[in-house]
Amino acid sequence: KYNAKYSMFAITFMVAAPFIGSLLQTYFTWQSVFIFLASLSVVAFWISIFIYKETNNYKHIGHIKISKMKANFILLVKTPGGIRYAAFLFVSFGFMTTWLASGSVILQERMHLTYIEFGLCALFIGLFYFTSSLISSKSVKKVGEKKLISYGVNVFILSPAILCFLPFVADNHLSACIIVCSVAVGFFAA
Repeated sequence: KYNAKYSMFAITFMVAAPFIGSLLQTYFTWQSVFIFLASLSVVAFWISIFIYKETNNYKHIGHIKISKMKANFILLVKTPGGIRYAAFLFVSFGFMTTWLASGSVILQERMHLTYIEFGLCALFIGLFYFTSSLISSKSVKKVGEKKLISYGVNVFILSPAILCFLPFVADNHLSACIIVCSVAVGFFAA
């Protein structure tokens, strides 16, 4: 429970970080974002050393051997839900990484949003991720991992559907709102 409290704090900060960065860049310089992140990294490092405790009761140096990792990978592939879970995780993180790498370019460079407008869009998307994290952490025991992943996949399919079909409903005008809504649904599913 103690670690869960700090995990929720970390997720909350992760959600707010792009907006905080947009404020720093607007009112100071782009270098201020890196100074802030470096300072935050030092704080996170100290928290990880002094507050988080090791939860792995089975730690052993043999677990990092190539043969053990290979055996674990084979077990993951042979486990009925394991490959499905790994595939969804892979797609989810790929989706998030793609957004993090290209979202600012699309919205700021191509659609001419200001730093603060982009920060607000990122905050909106982050709130979807935060909300889904809360929902999944509360419902995984009730629903089960398999059903929760199935729900996630079904919701995830809506993300590209929004991006593909809404521009045609909106007179072929691909707006920042459609992009942000599509990405928010994808983050919620992930």
